[in-house]
Amino acid sequence: MSVSVLLAAEKATIQFDPTLVDLSMIRQAVARAGYSVPEEVPNQAPASRTLQDFTQPVLTVFGIVFGVVLFVVVFGEWLGWFAKITELVPWPVGLALVLLFGYPVFKNVVQATLRRQIISHT
Repeated sequence: MSVSVLLAAEKATIQFDPTLVDLSMIRQAVARAGYSVPEEVPNQAPASRTLQDFTQPVLTVFGIVFGVVLFVVVFGEWLGWFAKITELVPWPVGLALVLLFGYPVFKNVVQATLRRQIISHT
C-alpha cells in the first residue's frame, strides 16, 4: 500500500491491494478525519506519469528551438549572412556589445584570478 498526498491540490492518491484492504474502511477513516471521498475514484496514472507528460512537451520545444538555432547558424555562416551583418555594425558598437554582454564572464574570470583559481571561462 502507498499513499501520496498533494496538499496544494487537496488530493490524496492511495494505491492498495483490494484483497488486503477494505475500501469502505478507508472511506470511513477519511470521513472521520473530516474529508470527503468521491464515490467513483478515477483510475489515474501515478505521479511519475504527470512528470512525463510535462517533460515530453518541454523537451520537444527545446529540440525544435535548438534545431532552428542550429539551422540559422549553419546557413547564416554558409550564405555569408554573419559577414554581412558584421560589416554593417561599426567596431566600437561591436566592442561595446561584447563588453556589455560579456561582463559577467569577465568579472568571474577576474575574481577567480585574484583568488588564484582556474575556472572554465579562464
